[in-house]
Amino acid sequence: MKSIIYFFVMIACLQNTLYAQYCTPSYSSGCSLDAIQYFSLKGEPGTTIYNNSGTCTVSYTNYTGTFSAVNLSIGLSYSGFLRTQDPNNYVSIWIDQNNNNSFESTEQILNNLQIGSTNTLYSIFIPQTFALGIHRMRVRNIYSGSTPVSPTDPCNLYTYGETEDYNVNITNTPSARFVSSGTPGTCLLSSKTTIDAASNNMNANNIALLDSSNNFIIGLYPSGNNLGTVSANLYVHSASTRQAPNGNYYLNRNIKINSSNAPTTTYNSRMYYKTTELNSLIAQPGSGVTSQFDLFAYKNSDACSASLNDQFGSNIYPTGYGSISSDKFLDFSGITGLGNFYFTAQNLTATCLPPLSPSVTLSSSTSGIFHGATRVAEPQVSNGPLTAQQPLPFLVLLPLRHQLLLVL
Repeated sequence: MKSIIYFFVMIACLQNTLYAQYCTPSYSSGCSLDAIQYFSLKGEPGTTIYNNSGTCTVSYTNYTGTFSAVNLSIGLSYSGFLRTQDPNNYVSIWIDQNNNNSFESTEQILNNLQIGSTNTLYSIFIPQTFALGIHRMRVRNIYSGSTPVSPTDPCNLYTYGETEDYNVNITNTPSARFVSSGTPGTCLLSSKTTIDAASNNMNANNIALLDSSNNFIIGLYPSGNNLGTVSANLYVHSASTRQAPNGNYYLNRNIKINSSNAPTTTYNSRMYYKTTELNSLIAQPGSGVTSQFDLFAYKNSDACSASLNDQFGSNIYPTGYGSISSDKFLDFSGITGLGNFYFTAQNLTATCLPPLSPSVTLSSSTSGIFHGATRVAEPQVSNGPLTAQQPLPFLVLLPLRHQLLLVL
């Protein structure tokens, strides 16, 4: 009998050794100036955390017994608001998805997102590999006079800040999602998130940037790019169908991608829009749009604005079309650089392109310009030195109905 008791005692001790209690994060100077004053997370319908805690007296609080677990489905993003006390506060988030009472580096899903004294809309992406069930989530704020160069540790000593723990329920039963309507007439800023090695999402699929109701604005496929802090601007036009300076029509929605680090290689994206916006463009005489399959993107350097300004951008052609709930999306592959994206079936560039520099050559692409059902070869400018056999090309692009390529 004694040997049996001894056996179970040893098993219990071994379990305690393997799964030690969660570490208590600490700060040498406390949280009085760097508290997490407000934290919310909007999960699946009916599950939300709202914690308007205000100032703090202790730098660590375990809220797992205070708030019910919020439901989060794998492969999706979820938004919430964060507010701290100082503009030099940086927040990181982990989920202990294997329930070993430790927040491992592979379980970090937000890395040093800068937060301040106004509510900041953020979002987190739940990896497909996370285990289902109830898990502890840690939200840790630290003070840093400049952007931290290393990921925050979930346990180590820092000078100022606060840490809060919550429970989340990881599921594989997502509810229906919708496309953001934006705020007509204004540039809506999406949720902010971090895409980097520490956030374990540089190769994730469809990291969605959201509005405050978890509605989709744009999805990013980083393809290995370290983009740092990422967000998007959404402009929705509520009046008549917009026209470019050259008279051609484009969708009443444009999306601008922002990131603290420029992509070094190509990436992919899914861009969402409303069916009502498509229908307005279809109804516009002369738009060249009869269905979603006529649309492509025009990317330029515009800031988020009500109308197209930069007429020397580039056309990007979809690699996929789709529907979500009652709305639509376009998939794009091999995007280079950031920019503002407009959606059209017509050429939005200036009718006369600027002179080419002597350091460029002219080549053609099969991607083409869509004009109704007609596909016309589109000239592409590629970098490269001119040779003695290569005369300096001069390019004039006439209106689409008389589109000719003149090379002199």
